[in-house]
Order: sequence, then structure tokens, then C-alpha cells
Amino acid sequence: MRYQFNVIKNLIKSSFWKLFIVYIAFYACIYCVIQINSFEITDKDFYFLVGIITKDNGGFLEYLWILFQIICTTYMSWNYLEYDNNHSKEFLYLRKSFNRIFIEKLLILCTLILSVRIIIFGISYFILKKHVYFSINDFIKSIIIYSILPLFLILYKFIKRKYINKKL
Repeated sequence: MRYQFNVIKNLIKSSFWKLFIVYIAFYACIYCVIQINSFEITDKDFYFLVGIITKDNGGFLEYLWILFQIICTTYMSWNYLEYDNNHSKEFLYLRKSFNRIFIEKLLILCTLILSVRIIIFGISYFILKKHVYFSINDFIKSIIIYSILPLFLILYKFIKRKYINKKL
């Protein structure tokens, strides 16, 4: 497990910090757009900033923002899952069973996604706390939306490694 945390630390130092800077820049631009275009900030604006898909969403910018957040989450997940293949494949596969590696990666990736979403939701709520009402359902929606695709990536990697690579 300590190795997996070191992998995350190395990825943050090497490539994730650049992604976070781009993300923060886009987040600031989206916040400025919300401030300029709205007379009064509503829950819809908060959902837009956090990236929750609702029935009222429909603007092109909203879909682009949600797509950007999904791409960022997928990029972080894929880099994390591929780290062993690119850097230290022999270290893990010689010392641990594949199932244990799979479970560790699943736990660490879920923790990473959860912490990033908590930070995003917390910052958004802190900025707009006078204008919006906090709901635990909204928080759960903001986590579930961005956790589904990385979990599919993990399952894809597991199936590929466990069944497809064995046949070859």
C-alpha cells in the first residue's frame, strides 16, 4: 500500500500538478462566467460549477465543463493504472499477487477521486455558501458521476490482464 501512495506522489510531482493548474484556471474562468452572467447565484450555478448534471443543464459551456472534468478524472486514473507498466512492472508482479495489486489500486484510486471531488465540492460551496443550500445528495451525485468511468477502466485493466493476456 505504501508503494501505491508513492506512485500517487510521483505522479503528482511529474504530471498531475500541471493538470491541476489547468483545472484551476478553467474553474476560475467558469466562476467568472457565472458571476458576470447571473444577477443572483442559484443552485443551478452551483451544480454547474461542481459539475453535476441536472435536467436544467443544457448550455454548451456546461457540457464542455462536465466533459473536461470527466477527461481529467479519466486521465488521472489511466496514468495511475499504467504507472506500473511504464516504470516498475517487475517490482509488483514478482512480489505480490495480481488480486492484491488490483484491490490496492482500486482503494487508492477511489480515495484519490473522492479526495479530489471533496476538494472541488468544498471550494465551490465555500465560495458560494451564502447563495446555495448544501445537500448530501448533491455531494453524492458529484462523486458518483466522476467515479463510474475510472471504475470501468479498472475493470477493463483487470479483465485484460487476467483473461486476455493469459490466452496470448
